[in-house]
Amino acid sequence: MSLLMTFQLGFAQKTVSGTVTDTSGVPLPGATVVVQGTNNGVTTNFDGDYSISASEGDVLVVSFVGFESASATVGAASTYDFSLSEGNALEEVVVTALGISREKKSLGYWLKKAIVSKNVYEKKYSQSLKDNDGFWRKEGKRVTWIKPYSKIKDVKYSSSDVNIKWFYDGTLNASANCIDRHLKNNKDKTAIMWVGDDPKVQKKITYKQLHNEVCKIANGLKEIGVQKGDTRCAVALNRYIIY
Repeated sequence: MSLLMTFQLGFAQKTVSGTVTDTSGVPLPGATVVVQGTNNGVTTNFDGDYSISASEGDVLVVSFVGFESASATVGAASTYDFSLSEGNALEEVVVTALGISREKKSLGYWLKKAIVSKNVYEKKYSQSLKDNDGFWRKEGKRVTWIKPYSKIKDVKYSSSDVNIKWFYDGTLNASANCIDRHLKNNKDKTAIMWVGDDPKVQKKITYKQLHNEVCKIANGLKEIGVQKGDTRCAVALNRYIIY
């Protein structure tokens, strides 16, 4: 009986938590934390925090694209923080969608395909800190406006008053920016890659197809009397159309 109890206690699971950051202490949201050799894994939240079930003796492996992986063996403690160093330890990135394995490509491939390089990102980030209003005044012009804005932001964060307004004297059409403006040159390009509950069920929807579907929905809403300024909520279960 005592041997059985010892065996059971030795493999008892507990909740292990911690924070994943880079070497300067900045949280890494979306880092993967897994129990080595199992399918038990989680990703860190916006603050870099994670929580996972593990047993003493299990090895936690933490990884994040562009950083060296790290590991720790679970002992008596319940908190394990990780500080990841930048590097090219992840020589291959496997792109998956709900468990569907994709072609393995090197990290360098994805860096070349990126729209914004690390240098461009850091330059823009620096500009946003030095002249926040000026930065967003320029970036805001990347979308199409019906009535151009003159005011950039009005934000307040306090226990008694939380107020967040961006480009608040301008007017735009979100649907036109997301769909219509792409029709002239990119109508046959993929706008949405949709994967169903069954990963084998997939659809690639072009901007032209998406525009047709949105127009159907818009005309249907007009037909039942929905007018400008009305608020409606639509639930589309197991469908790729987003209202």
